[in-house]
Amino acid sequence: MSKPKESGARKPRPKKSAAEKLQLKKPMESSKYQYLLDDPDVMRRFMNECRGSEITGRERLRRLGAICERFDTTPEAGQDDSQGGEELPP
Repeated sequence: MSKPKESGARKPRPKKSAAEKLQLKKPMESSKYQYLLDDPDVMRRFMNECRGSEITGRERLRRLGAICERFDTTPEAGQDDSQGGEELPP
């Protein structure tokens, strides 16, 4: 015998943060570059890359962190340099 349907609307699910939506197989607490995920643009890119492969996402986060550390910069500074640039003299 089937259960009668309850009348009324469904209860809304609580909204999850970006980190909660991405269910990683290994926790990220041990990552040296965890702080980069505080930037919403980096987090969005990391989540998109992890959709294909979690290992690829982690590796690209590691590379981004290594570049930022080596050149003493931030991901935002790298974006500013690539957008626009200087015009070459004639």
